[in-house]
Amino acid sequence: MQVTTRYPGASARTVVDTVALPIEQQVNGVEGMIYMQSYAGADGSYSLTVTFKIGTDLNFAQVLVQNRVSSALSALPQSVQVQGVNVQKRSTAILQIVTLTARDASFDSLYLSNFATIRLKDEIARLPGIGNVTVFGAGQYSMRCGLIRTRCRPAD
Repeated sequence: MQVTTRYPGASARTVVDTVALPIEQQVNGVEGMIYMQSYAGADGSYSLTVTFKIGTDLNFAQVLVQNRVSSALSALPQSVQVQGVNVQKRSTAILQIVTLTARDASFDSLYLSNFATIRLKDEIARLPGIGNVTVFGAGQYSMRCGLIRTRCRPAD
């Protein structure tokens, strides 16, 4: 099971203190759990992976974890509460890896990565039995925009 959220603008230390601790205190000891592992990023991201015993009903486990996370919501910062905390069933086993290539050099790896993100990721994620789709490799297109404020004075 994976629990994820984001605390915009927070450091990893702040995420640990204000998000990870309340959630992990509630989730710890959920029925059938073997162990849990968490990650707090410098970008304010938080991820908790809860591993269950073999044979555990993952639908029931998801409900149990969701209930525990809901109990911790009131202790989380307001911006995290507004954004929400996501609880998903997740397997650590990779089912399949798909590679996109171009027959010639007309499409580079960045283009293909962007194509997969825009056109394929959501379609594949909607297939029955698919829990998560991750596009990795070349990265994503990005753009940096700067705004400059100027003062206008009335003409004399």
